[in-house]
Amino acid sequence: MKNLMSILFVAFAMFSITTITLSCEKTELTNTSLDDATLLDTRTSPNTDCVLYNPSETITTEEAELLKYMREEEKLARDVYIYFFNKYNAQVFQNISKSEQRHMEKILCLLDYYEIEDPALAEEGEFTNAHIKELYDALIAAGDVSLLEAYKVGATIEDVDIKDLEDYSLQTENPAILDIFSNLTCGSRNHMRAFYPLVISEGGEYTAQYITQEELEAIINSDSERCGNNTNSGKKGGNGTGVCVNDSTICTGNGTNAGNGFKGGNGKKGNGTGVCLNDSTLYNGTGVCDSTGIGKNGGNGKKGGKGNNNGNN
Repeated sequence: MKNLMSILFVAFAMFSITTITLSCEKTELTNTSLDDATLLDTRTSPNTDCVLYNPSETITTEEAELLKYMREEEKLARDVYIYFFNKYNAQVFQNISKSEQRHMEKILCLLDYYEIEDPALAEEGEFTNAHIKELYDALIAAGDVSLLEAYKVGATIEDVDIKDLEDYSLQTENPAILDIFSNLTCGSRNHMRAFYPLVISEGGEYTAQYITQEELEAIINSDSERCGNNTNSGKKGGNGTGVCVNDSTICTGNGTNAGNGFKGGNGKKGNGTGVCLNDSTLYNGTGVCDSTGIGKNGGNGKKGGKGNNNGNN
């Protein structure tokens, strides 16, 4: 068993891509900081019904290779889970294999849009990239030992997926790629939340191998997430500022000019903040000046842009 897991660890070491340094300048189509989420440039991929958000006009060679690798990395996860479902009939593998299929399709959206040849082969367990093929074989061998070891393989796949996607997101400025990578990372966190308790229920344990242990614990101790395209299109809630104006009322009446916050991310509202100038005290939302007067409540932030295409993991 120890030797098998050693093989697995070495195989995963080959799984990480050498850090890519992007040197080409990219032209962004739309300023992603626009307040109105409806102004985001959305484009459909020619061979699929998926939507890309703010795709850059051009893509670098490095970005293209990165997408091709991620396409096969997601296929590896799908194929491993299909194999283990057929062997153990554990429902989690079937459910997550379907999710990995959707992950593959999201990458295919980008490949088709930029007219990049799809490296994914139709046959399960077969890969264009030789290192991914070796990794697949090692994962299958490790998980063949027992259901517990298969669950550990699942946790390991999600561990390295999260790490790779986080690293790859630092290697591109293309908003469409970043959007999809964010969605895939979200899905992988949910998959980790599914596999980790199954490892524990089988009497095993799992410690982080690629992400930090702190990140792993934060994931497994938090609720499942909704993952979908452009769920964070709104800006984070800004703090409006309400002011009790020192005019004839001198803060004994209602203050004026409660400021409005910017659009809240994910459709949430920003909290306004009331300020009373006569005692320089800051109050969140209430604007209480003192015992004799009440300032006007701080204005609420404008409602954030609704996330588009909330989808499955």
